[in-house]
Amino acid sequence: MQKEGIVIPNEFTLSSVLKCSFSVSNGLRLGTEDMERSVELFKMMPENDVSSWNTIIDGLLQRGSERDALKLLRQMTLDGPSFNEVTFSTSLALMSSLRNLELGRQIHGKMRRLSTYELVRASLIDMYCKCGQMEKASRIFQELRQGIVEVQHSHSVPWSTIISGYIHNGMLKDALEVFSSMVRDQVEVDVFTLSSILSASANSGLLELGSQIHGYVQKLDTDGTYFDFSNY
Repeated sequence: MQKEGIVIPNEFTLSSVLKCSFSVSNGLRLGTEDMERSVELFKMMPENDVSSWNTIIDGLLQRGSERDALKLLRQMTLDGPSFNEVTFSTSLALMSSLRNLELGRQIHGKMRRLSTYELVRASLIDMYCKCGQMEKASRIFQELRQGIVEVQHSHSVPWSTIISGYIHNGMLKDALEVFSSMVRDQVEVDVFTLSSILSASANSGLLELGSQIHGYVQKLDTDGTYFDFSNY
């Protein structure tokens, strides 16, 4: 849009610029100058849609500018559009990074009243794990697991998240039990989960267990292999 020789951005201009600015190419992140320009452009807009808010907040988070992202999130809560599932996921990732349990719980409370709750539970599990609230994270995981009927690749995300959380909080036995159930239930195990389990086993001196898991990796056995972790 143009007025008296001055180009005024609209929602389409902003969306295009932000997507271009925040794209990651060859492993390089957005530079400080570009980030500031994008934020300035965002603030020039009389009104931003939810996609623009999500993109700018996520861009700040990815750059490590968590405090600035939090300021915008608070502003969005006051006078921005309603949250969608992307907003909730980004918000929970931000709380995870800040280890802000209080705000994380507030977001959780807001999610309960909306239909997007089921879609972002993996992010919710991650937030509680990183805040050291493993009992809460485990409860949410079990609720989600009970609701899973058909095994699909996408369902591996909450499994991987809770396993990583257990390991991060020094609860290796719990991580191994979940991993065993994951294999038994034929949920596709990703490389990240296997790497985490193998590393934790090695660091704990459980070489025999590590050897079992390594054998599983080599065979790519998905026909119900069950690991007995009762002795670990």
